[in-house]
Amino acid sequence: MPTGLTVGVACMALGASLAWVSLAPTPLIFLASMPFFGFAVVSYNTNAQSLVQQRAPREMVGRMMSLYTLGSMGTTPLGGLIVGFVSDHASPRAAVGLGAASALLVGLAIVARWRQERQQETETRSEELDVSPANSQTQS
Repeated sequence: MPTGLTVGVACMALGASLAWVSLAPTPLIFLASMPFFGFAVVSYNTNAQSLVQQRAPREMVGRMMSLYTLGSMGTTPLGGLIVGFVSDHASPRAAVGLGAASALLVGLAIVARWRQERQQETETRSEELDVSPANSQTQS
């Protein structure tokens, strides 16, 4: 079952593999990085899609997945313009490095959000335990 933690870690793994790709000094090392990149892409996509489906209300799963697809594939032309601009003005390695940095930052943000949600759940549970009927009788 996917969580924000698994999606965040998969996103950071994607960023790390992209960083490896962008820093590869030889074509052989570049080729050696490709299986790791492929694994990270598949892991991130399956975890993210599963999390969207898991958290969406049953009657809204199709609509949520269409929005997910629009967000991930529909923004490709904009990303292509950015990558093309960076490639032209810096280098293709810099463009891949930009993708690596953005994936790492988004992964960190997802993990931070997951931690925040877990903390709120823990606080809510502890408050529910403090407001039990036995405690409210002794406090009156």
